[in-house]
Amino acid sequence: MNKLLAQECLERWQPRLRLADWDIRISDAPPEADTRGSTDIWWNQKAAKIRLAAELPDSVVEQVVVHELVHVALQPVTNLTNELMVKTGVMITPEHKERVQNAEEPVINQIMRALGLPLIDEEQNDWGKVFSAEEARL
Repeated sequence: MNKLLAQECLERWQPRLRLADWDIRISDAPPEADTRGSTDIWWNQKAAKIRLAAELPDSVVEQVVVHELVHVALQPVTNLTNELMVKTGVMITPEHKERVQNAEEPVINQIMRALGLPLIDEEQNDWGKVFSAEEARL
């Protein structure tokens, strides 16, 4: 992974996504297993660390960085979901966290399309293949 390229993408997209007041950094730590990227978010501190896979090709760095930034932007929805579950007496389990994550992904893909960014082909797990917004329509 080209950390300099990732940092440039972060600097370009963070203000565009209205996250300029956040302390968001590209981390050297690896992402969660079997992912291109993952983000650790500390909402109360307005801080996040984006972790990218070492083997991430330059051709998809921008898409992955923006994808992770959108997770940060959507964090209020995740927080509200968690609060509602706690207030209704439902325990927040790893399964719940996975369901929230799975619910976010289509929304993130729609936002990526609206931003004019190509999508990475998730089904074939082809790291280099990207789709134009036209090809990736729902």
